[in-house]
Amino acid sequence: MHSSLENKIIWHQSPKPFIIGIGGCSRSGKTTLALRLKSALHIPTEIISLDDCVFPSDKIPLIRDHTNWEIPESIDFDLFNRMFKQSVVSSEIVIIEGLFVFSAKEIFKKLHLGIYLTLPRRRFLAEKKSDLRWGLEPMWYIRYIWRAHRSNAFVFQRHWGSYPLIIRFPGDDIRLALPSLVSIIQGLH
Repeated sequence: MHSSLENKIIWHQSPKPFIIGIGGCSRSGKTTLALRLKSALHIPTEIISLDDCVFPSDKIPLIRDHTNWEIPESIDFDLFNRMFKQSVVSSEIVIIEGLFVFSAKEIFKKLHLGIYLTLPRRRFLAEKKSDLRWGLEPMWYIRYIWRAHRSNAFVFQRHWGSYPLIIRFPGDDIRLALPSLVSIIQGLH
């Protein structure tokens, strides 16, 4: 196992398909890790990105006249559940990645493995300032995103021990942890 991984294992028989949740801070590498795991596993794997389940901006609550993407209410869970039902039919592994993997009950109750990516505040600020997918974000909103991440991290910590395996590691260099994660998943799957 990679020495930088902190983990806690509670063994049990895992059902098919095996459901992995990847959560963490904005810009921490959730999508990158999901894609790399799918490629490295060589097992029929489906990825559901919560970014694909976001309501249109006019249906999301506002904060200071700004669309509040940082709350679970921004996710269309009916759409998520339809996508999830489709993916479990054809896949041995389903990876769900996004901000609310650990804070949304609709997702949390489906997981067999949780992976939480962290990012130092300074790195997050640099990454987020250069993230123009939704246009230039005001600095107050970027700070709000960081506080929302810290709140989601607290929710994640509350669930520690509720999975067969939870891994928390820095998202700085996913390549270093990938071989260990693949071995762990193959061992549990």
